[in-house]
Amino acid sequence: SILLIARLMQGIGGGGLAPVEQAILVDTFPPAKRASAFALYTVAIVTAPAIGPVLGGWITDNYNWRWVFLINIPVGLLSLFLTSRFVHDPPAYAAERKTVRAPNGKLKIDGVGIALIGLGSAALEVLLDRGQIDDWFGSVFIRWAFALAIVCIGTAIFWELRHDDPVIEFRLLKIRNFGLASIFYFVFGVGSFASAMLLPQILQSLYGYNAVNAGLVLGPGAFVITVLAPVGAQLVQRSIVRPRAMLFGAVIVVGISFLHFSSFDLATNYAHYAWARALQGLGYAFFFVPLSVIAYSQLTPSQNNKASSMTSVSIEVMPSIFRG
Repeated sequence: SILLIARLMQGIGGGGLAPVEQAILVDTFPPAKRASAFALYTVAIVTAPAIGPVLGGWITDNYNWRWVFLINIPVGLLSLFLTSRFVHDPPAYAAERKTVRAPNGKLKIDGVGIALIGLGSAALEVLLDRGQIDDWFGSVFIRWAFALAIVCIGTAIFWELRHDDPVIEFRLLKIRNFGLASIFYFVFGVGSFASAMLLPQILQSLYGYNAVNAGLVLGPGAFVITVLAPVGAQLVQRSIVRPRAMLFGAVIVVGISFLHFSSFDLATNYAHYAWARALQGLGYAFFFVPLSVIAYSQLTPSQNNKASSMTSVSIEVMPSIFRG
């Protein structure tokens, strides 16, 4: 129960990081330089999940599993220091902050939307996580979770579409480029982070790897992305390759990598997994940058914040539910 409460607190504190990060990138960098900014962002969000299992496994094997949590304290303090020192709101934010307060000075918060989305997402995750264990709809508990998820999510969509300042702006999906990009963001979130989570578990449970060696399988993919994502950014930024063409090629490569993964069995060794992960990294290195350029290409500056929140839902929230 303590871990669940702590995880809830972590989600409350960290849930806004991804939307704010993307909003800062879009508002700080002009369209001509966004490709390079998103390239560095891609390196960070893909490399971190690859480093985490290795570092966490080494700490667990050599020290104590509690240090996996305690090590976040100095990292968090360093992050707070760097953020307060180097991250500043653009001038346009000062005017925008005034619009989120009512005439009496209180913040205008879409509390109903937040509650509906939170409760519906939790019920859906419980449904998908416990369904196989509890015989799916043969369980009364699973049926109630399904009903709660459908009612809450359906009501949330209806509410958000009619709210003046919704927490999730579904109306942005009517903008063609952003709507299509949201679908690709969802695919990216499921494919990238689900494989980063499942591969170490498979290698530990079926192959007998320790935590460190299982985590090292993710390293080649992260290395390829770190090296090639800036290259992709330059190709887009200098108009050498059109974003749509690069995105199409990246999707094909990622698809081939997953097809390659599907052929593995218990006789497959470490090298095959590492090379498959590197092939996946080759695709993702040229995936996120052009996709981000396309997503924000038809949006106005006033829509960037809402768009980044929607993007976060597509990349992290919904994929985390379905890969659970």
